[in-house]
Amino acid sequence: MRRISLILLVLATRPGIAAEPASTPGGTPPQVGLSSVVVRESQGQLGDKTRVMVLRNPVYRNERLITGSDKETLLHLRLLDNTVLTLGPSSEIVLDDFAIDPKSGSAEVQVNITRGVLRFIGGKQVNAGVRYRVNTPVATIGVRGTAFNLRVDADGGTTVQLIEGELAMENEAGDEVLIDDPNEASTVDESGAAPTEPEIDTELEAEFDTLDLSPEQAAEDELIEEEMDAETIEAIEGEEPDDDDLSFDGQDEEGAEDEDGAEDEDEAEDEEEAEDEDEDDPFGEE
Repeated sequence: MRRISLILLVLATRPGIAAEPASTPGGTPPQVGLSSVVVRESQGQLGDKTRVMVLRNPVYRNERLITGSDKETLLHLRLLDNTVLTLGPSSEIVLDDFAIDPKSGSAEVQVNITRGVLRFIGGKQVNAGVRYRVNTPVATIGVRGTAFNLRVDADGGTTVQLIEGELAMENEAGDEVLIDDPNEASTVDESGAAPTEPEIDTELEAEFDTLDLSPEQAAEDELIEEEMDAETIEAIEGEEPDDDDLSFDGQDEEGAEDEDGAEDEDEAEDEEEAEDEDEDDPFGEE
C-alpha cells in the first residue's frame, strides 16, 4: 500500500489555547483549529458524540460542524495555519483534511460543505505550495491562497464569488471556469450543469455581508490569531490524501505521477524514518 508522509500541525499547549495531541488508535482525531467567534447555537459532531460549540473550542479533523437556523448565527473558525472559515446560518461542513509541511511551505486543506454559506480565507503561513479544495454536492472549488464566498442551496446548487486571488470551479463532468477578477461569481446549478461564465454580481456580494464580523468579534478573533502565531508548531507525521483529492489545473497530478515512479524505491526509507519519528514523538499518529 502506498505510504507518503506529510506533516500535520499540532498547536503547543498554552493558557486559552489547549492543544490536543494527534490521534491514537481509538482516540480523538488531531486538532486542526479553534472557534474564534460563536454567535447563537452551533454544534460539532465527531463519531457518535455531539457538542454545543463555544468560544475557543478546539476543532478536529473529520468533525462535522452544523450551524443553527437563526439569521444571526455565525461560527468563525481559525485553523492552525490561519486559514479562516466563517459559517452563516443553516450551514454544514466537514473538515476532511488538514496537513502541512512548514519547512517546504506545502499544505493540504480540504473542506466538504453540503449546505449553507461559507467565507473561506486561505492561511498565511504557506504560499505557492498550498493546495485548498472545497467540495459541494455538485462542484469542486480549487484554490491557492484565495479568499472567496460560497453559497450551497438546499438542492446542492453552488454559487461562488471571488474576494481576491483566483480559483477554479469545476462540476463533476470536468467542466471548469477560472475566476480571477474580484466580485466575479459563477454557479453550478442543482443538475450539475457546466459552471456559468463568471460575472460581477453586486447583489450577491451584499448577501454575504452577513458573514462580516462586528468590531468586537474582530478584536476577539485578532487576539486568538496573535496567540496562535506566537505558538511553537510541532511537526507530526501524517498521510497524504489520494492523488486526485486536491488538484489545481492539473499541476499537482503531474507531480503525483513522479511520486508514483519513485514509490517503491523510497518506501523502505520512509518507513524507517517514520519509526524513528514515532520514538521521538509521544503523540505520533499511527
